[in-house]
Amino acid sequence: MNSDTLLLTDHFYNSLPIRHGNPDHSDKIKLTSCRSELIDVTHSITNYNNQEENPEENQSVPTVETPEKPLKEKSITLLSETLNNKECYQSDEHTKASQNAHNENNSTVMRHSNPGRNSSQIRRLHKYSVEQLLHISTSNIDFGAIFPGQVVDESLEIVNKTNQNLVVEIYLNCENPDFEDTEEYVYSIRRSHLYDFNDKHYLIMTPYSSASFKVTLKGPCAKKTCDNKGSMDIFIQGIESSFRVQLESKIAVPKVFCPKALFHRQTGCDIINLIAKEGRKSEFKLPIKNTSDIPVSLELSFYSSNQEDDDPSMYCCVYPEMMNISEGGTSIMTFIARSRNIVSEDKDDSLEVKKKSYKKVVLARVGDTSLVYTFFVNVEIY
Repeated sequence: MNSDTLLLTDHFYNSLPIRHGNPDHSDKIKLTSCRSELIDVTHSITNYNNQEENPEENQSVPTVETPEKPLKEKSITLLSETLNNKECYQSDEHTKASQNAHNENNSTVMRHSNPGRNSSQIRRLHKYSVEQLLHISTSNIDFGAIFPGQVVDESLEIVNKTNQNLVVEIYLNCENPDFEDTEEYVYSIRRSHLYDFNDKHYLIMTPYSSASFKVTLKGPCAKKTCDNKGSMDIFIQGIESSFRVQLESKIAVPKVFCPKALFHRQTGCDIINLIAKEGRKSEFKLPIKNTSDIPVSLELSFYSSNQEDDDPSMYCCVYPEMMNISEGGTSIMTFIARSRNIVSEDKDDSLEVKKKSYKKVVLARVGDTSLVYTFFVNVEIY
């Protein structure tokens, strides 16, 4: 083999790309095979040229005539395949590098979106108290004195003072054991723009955000005046401490009565006895007294289930229909009764006036509450 040809072959072999690092076994086999085939082709070309230069020396040796053009085409084809392999190696390297970069980006994204980050944030906030992380507008809410069934509310505002998302939990509790079995909430909370009352509330507060609430009290049914204390505990998820807001109120059941009423032993209640003349309109001024320390607004009406209400022989009414009584004050209720003669004929054709008594029940409802006072009135006609 010509030394120039071999040098060219070795130079071409050395120029073949080898992957960085330790090439695998398959790469070595491919390169070795490629080099051997290239040497064989070069050797064939050299022999062919020698035959053309010394035809007499090679007459005894039977050879197959191989045109020059196919050999050149084979060499060019081999060189093209080798160059293609080189490009494939380079593309493989580029693909591998791109894939590594993509994997690095994915791992970076996964690190940033790691769900364990929230737990690490919670661990960092664990050493703080609720007061340090949240601004709570008040630590005590006093609703004052209210009537059973009356609904009042107070405003509450909570602000997140941190740059982290906080999960806030709010729980309300009535501490009066007499109202534990009530069907409705005594203390409840709702968002200012909603009307969904509940004794617990959960929300996620974004950094530096605020939330407005309405803390609501509905007076429970009670037979006498009593104190009604409660509490509102505010927690942050992941923090053991809590913040307590004290809730205070007084359930007032004022004593409203008529001083002219007398106790009736048989019925066991107070009755107002009135006497009216038959056939005439009678007006009675009845005082109604409020002995409580809060004002009372009464709506007056008759209890309407008695059959006597349809009796045309008796007409009754009260006024005013609305009555306001100040604390410890007295107001006047006017009771009007009118009857007509009830005449009956006996066997002796003698006429006599039939005397009769009428019983009425006056209801006095306290506005916007469940309080109702009753006044039993007995009207005797003579």
